[in-house]
Amino acid sequence: MRLDKHREREVASRKGFALRTIVQTTWLLISAVISFFVLRWLFDIGFIDYSFFYNTLSVPRSISQELIFGASILVLVAIMQFFLIMGYALASPEGRQRPGTPSAYTRTIDPFGDD
Repeated sequence: MRLDKHREREVASRKGFALRTIVQTTWLLISAVISFFVLRWLFDIGFIDYSFFYNTLSVPRSISQELIFGASILVLVAIMQFFLIMGYALASPEGRQRPGTPSAYTRTIDPFGDD
């Protein structure tokens, strides 16, 4: 009986993770596609050039341009993920939840409580 209560509380605490995972994965794919097109556009108009990476950032010439382009996509995706995390922290109820004042009572229920 105690194990059943403990398992039910664990399942209840994980409620909503599937939706968050789906939203995170979808945003990851969308941001990767957006990053690809934005970087391709910036390279096409000449705003960013591969000589910037080779000369300014001292990237060895043995690293191919495709690898530099892929790393640039990862950097842009990381920036977009940062903004998603900040938006989640500011907009969601879990992100806005304040820790409150310390007290002798806990919000979490004792899993082995027999009451």
